[in-house]
Amino acid sequence: MNHIRFVSADELSTLEDYAASLVSGLVTLNSLGKFHAVADSKGLLSEDESEFCKTIIWELSRLMKLYQTQMTNILERTEITAEDVLNKLNGMVPAMKKKPGKQANSSNKQETT
Repeated sequence: MNHIRFVSADELSTLEDYAASLVSGLVTLNSLGKFHAVADSKGLLSEDESEFCKTIIWELSRLMKLYQTQMTNILERTEITAEDVLNKLNGMVPAMKKKPGKQANSSNKQETT
């Protein structure tokens, strides 16, 4: 397996760099879509905002399909897989998987008398 790097657009120099950016971009687009869907499903938005949100979700879905196609095509030309890239991402941000503990929340509470 080739070395997986996450680089800026200016530093992109290999097909593997591009593949890693496509995989991480797809993860980002998926997360954005989930935030919009949850905000809408929880009734946080006005009627106009909800309709706008649905359009955003539709556009993100369309863009994700394009990313998926490009990612598949590019990964076929490399020795890495999407799973390799996701594992590398997970190794870089393990703290994001953990939920804050009760201790952290309790230190922010103030008692009232």
